[in-house]
Amino acid sequence: MATEEGKTTVDGNDYTIRDFCFRPITGQGCLIPSPMDFWKVNLEEMKKDKDVKFTAQCIPTGEQTGRICFDRNGVPV
Repeated sequence: MATEEGKTTVDGNDYTIRDFCFRPITGQGCLIPSPMDFWKVNLEEMKKDKDVKFTAQCIPTGEQTGRICFDRNGVPV
């Protein structure tokens, strides 16, 4: 298994995470999405979520304010 700094070999070819990462901005780092992006990587916000299925489907609840389905950097989830 490859790590961010390591490499793996498959069928004689060496690969690193950089070979598979999504780079929406040329020359910048990898975008690695996480399910926690729905809660802006805030565990306490996720724990308070009354319906994670609605959150994961980008369905706003009556109490939700602000933009939904954007990570803490403002990138759509």
